[in-house]
Amino acid sequence: MSSILSQVAISQATALSGSTLGREDIFVDSLDGKLKMYDATNALVTVGGGGGAPTGTAGGDLGGTYPNPEVIAITETSGPTSLVAGAIAVGELLQRVGSTLVGYKPVIACCPFGAKSDGLGKLLIANGKSSDADDSTKTKTRQPIIEDGTLTRLAYQTKDGTTSTQMKVHINGVVEATVVLSSMNANKSGVETISVSVLAGDYVEIEWDASDKPGECTMYFKQELS
Repeated sequence: MSSILSQVAISQATALSGSTLGREDIFVDSLDGKLKMYDATNALVTVGGGGGAPTGTAGGDLGGTYPNPEVIAITETSGPTSLVAGAIAVGELLQRVGSTLVGYKPVIACCPFGAKSDGLGKLLIANGKSSDADDSTKTKTRQPIIEDGTLTRLAYQTKDGTTSTQMKVHINGVVEATVVLSSMNANKSGVETISVSVLAGDYVEIEWDASDKPGECTMYFKQELS
């Protein structure tokens, strides 16, 4: 069985080779601190790191090189699949897309509206009787915003709307977006992409702006939280 010696100088080790130190006996080289031995051909070889940091190219879920590799993936406990980390911004949650982990911002559905809008410039009702839809802007035409974020989708169901129906989105009484219901399907429903920034405490309104009236309808927003 190999014996382990310590603090033997490389010159001593060479001199002792074949005497006190036998082939394949392991010792600590005092010059570099590494574990070494003489193999069967009497060649001096390193057999360990002597407690030093690892070196070389990292593998598996690690990338880069030692001694400072980077974590580039996470392997599932079942499967297993190595999930690569994609783009993840500050404050985002994680979701799996194929074998990649990517960031996404949480979303909520907010601000439902409904009423019969049969006159240009009339606002949909946020609460109250639908027959009140012809009233000018009041509290009942407003929906409050609960979190900072961005309104990213407008979903709708109309009775009389067409792909030419045009709506305006008001934030705190100011028009921030004009939306044509161009994605309306045969059910007179659809979802339009918008981008309107909002803050907690703002209020939002929807106005029929031009072209074919939506008639009786319901609409609400998808909000991406900051």
